[in-house]
Amino acid sequence: MPRFSLSRQVVGGGVAAAGPMDLGCEALRLALQDAAAQHVEAKYAPSTTAAAVYAAPSELTLVISGEKLNLRNFWSGQFLSTWVVKLAPEGPSVTGEIKVRAHYFEEGNVQLQTKKAVPAITLPLALGDDLASSASLAGELASGVVAHVASAERALQEGLEEMYATMTEETFKAMRRVMPVHRNKMNWNVNEVKLNANLTKK
Repeated sequence: MPRFSLSRQVVGGGVAAAGPMDLGCEALRLALQDAAAQHVEAKYAPSTTAAAVYAAPSELTLVISGEKLNLRNFWSGQFLSTWVVKLAPEGPSVTGEIKVRAHYFEEGNVQLQTKKAVPAITLPLALGDDLASSASLAGELASGVVAHVASAERALQEGLEEMYATMTEETFKAMRRVMPVHRNKMNWNVNEVKLNANLTKK
């Protein structure tokens, strides 16, 4: 049974283009989809995270998306990473981008939003000119891509943990003034503040 690939118009709907599916590319896509699903199941909460792989001519796009909401405790978090695999004959190259958002809003509104671009690497895997003949390498390609994804995620996680450890001494300290603009220490005596407020009113 022949397979077809469709390109859908997001705005306005409908099909922009259709054509026969590249079966070699499809074999690589399926292998990467399986490997990404196993990665998500092992590293994330499967009920709130999903991975999907999309194919285009000589290109695969892996998207990993997860979101966790805990409105009762006033926080939410979102993770989104996109990885583009260029299927070049001399070897597939992988580039990526990771976005993380955390939101805490009990008696305030604190947000963390970070984005990290992962530079391109070329996997040591010669695909050749015909992707159909490269289908036997699908497992190696999928393992290499997912290993690169896991390494980049680990590096980002370690960077965030290091930032949290030094945030009080570095980030917050840089945001606060040691003394007010007039260079005099503030007197936080509540009674004195009320007295000053009453005198100002009169």
